[in-house]
Amino acid sequence: MMSVGEGFVVVCSDCIVPADRARVLGALSVDREVIEISMAQMERGFCGNILQLKNGSGEHVIAMSSTAFHAFTSDQRERLSAHGKLLHADLSTIESVGGGSARCMLAEIFLPRA
Repeated sequence: MMSVGEGFVVVCSDCIVPADRARVLGALSVDREVIEISMAQMERGFCGNILQLKNGSGEHVIAMSSTAFHAFTSDQRERLSAHGKLLHADLSTIESVGGGSARCMLAEIFLPRA
């Protein structure tokens, strides 16, 4: 339902309890650009299953499946690309058999640099 990156968040606000929706979106928008996705984009398009990473040069990239890439609108892709290069790959087998997508396949490491 959500992916949080540096400077942006992709969120399906329809998944948030209506009584809490404005408060949650307000808190998210304090220091991030909120990019809302629909239930269909979340459920069938895997748009909430993306992950912002840094490459070896320290540049941001946003990893996603081709399903997600094509499910985002052109406006959403443009807004996302302001936060990193969009990288996508065909993960249709994982999405149809495994039930996950790009973010589920990647491990994040949050250790301090030595």
